[in-house]
Amino acid sequence: MATSYEDIIYPLLLKTTGFKLLEEEIKQRVANAKLRAKPVFELCGGIDSVFGVKPRFQAEYKDWVQNFDTDDGFHSIQSFTSHVEIVNVINDHFGVDVKTYNCKRETLINGDRWRGNRPPITSFPQWVYSRLQEVYEDEITNTSKKVMQQLRKYQTGEEYVQDAKEALVTFCKHKVSKALMPWRKMPNDVLQEAIEQFVANSILDE
Repeated sequence: MATSYEDIIYPLLLKTTGFKLLEEEIKQRVANAKLRAKPVFELCGGIDSVFGVKPRFQAEYKDWVQNFDTDDGFHSIQSFTSHVEIVNVINDHFGVDVKTYNCKRETLINGDRWRGNRPPITSFPQWVYSRLQEVYEDEITNTSKKVMQQLRKYQTGEEYVQDAKEALVTFCKHKVSKALMPWRKMPNDVLQEAIEQFVANSILDE
C-alpha cells in the first residue's frame, strides 16, 4: 500500500498546476538567488564584554529571502522552498483533482512509521525534496559559489565596515535612550555634563 501511494498519488500531485508553478518558482530562485544588499545585524556581547554586532547574511530573489551558512553556502533544495509551500500543493489538489485512493491527507503531509508488516510511508514533502535535490543539485552548487563570492567581496569592502558601524550606533542609541528615559525631564545642561563625565571616566578606566 505504501508503494502505491508513492507510485500513484505523488506523481499525480507533481502534474498539478500548483506544483508546476511551485517548481518553476523554485527553479527561478535557484538560478537567480543573490546576496541581499544589507545583512541583518544582531547585537552581541554586553555585561562583562564589549558590545558588538554580528551580521546575519541572507540571499534573495523577488520576495523570497533565505538565511544561509556563511562558511558553506547552500547545499540543499530545502533552502529554496519550504514545507508549507509543498503542503499547500496537497491542500489545494488532494481530493480535488487528485484522487485520494483511500489515503489520509495527514499521511501525505507527515508520512507514516512502520506498522506491523506495513513499511513506512515517506511524506510528500520529503519525497519532493529528494526528487528536486537530484534535479537541481548542480545548479544549487553554482548558485552557492556565486553568492559566496558576493559575500566575500562585501565583507572585505568599506561598505560592510560602514554598515556595521551604523548598526552598532543604532543599537547604542536605543540602549542609551532607554537608560536615560527616567531622566528625560532633567535640564539639558545637567544631562550633557553627566554624559561628558561618563565618557571621560570611561576613557580613564581603559
